[in-house]
Amino acid sequence: MTNRLLAVAVAASMMGTAAFAKEPAKALTVTPPADLKWEPLVPNNPNGPQVAVVHGDMKKGPASFFIKLPKGYKSGMHIHTADYQAVVVQGTPGHIAEGETEAKPLQVGSFFFQPGKGVHEDSCTGDTECINFIVLAGKMDYAPAGKDAPKPGAKPDAKPAPKK
Repeated sequence: MTNRLLAVAVAASMMGTAAFAKEPAKALTVTPPADLKWEPLVPNNPNGPQVAVVHGDMKKGPASFFIKLPKGYKSGMHIHTADYQAVVVQGTPGHIAEGETEAKPLQVGSFFFQPGKGVHEDSCTGDTECINFIVLAGKMDYAPAGKDAPKPGAKPDAKPAPKK
């Protein structure tokens, strides 16, 4: 287990170094897990995904943050404008691109890269909530896409039909 956590820490630090290489050097920052400040990703949805920003500003980008997905969560197909990199820290999340039929469960220490504007879905399988560490190259945005995109002529606040 210690080796896995070490691998996650090394991968996360390398991702952060690459993403913020243009920034001037700053003072050392250490944030123990107990000090993370979790907030709902969507302000009016306290039972949905939670984020704990550790560097940058998600509204402006770039940023690095932890994201916690509730057990059984499925995001629906969507896109983000910016590229992001992720490392699995806890649980068994799934990540799937449009056209794929089934997300492969990702184990702790797994890495994935999601190109900006790539249609994908995130999920959390297994018996516990999932936590990923994300390095986002730009600002955080979200738009339903693929099979979950609003149909032409639908009202902007219309939600896709429930999945069967």
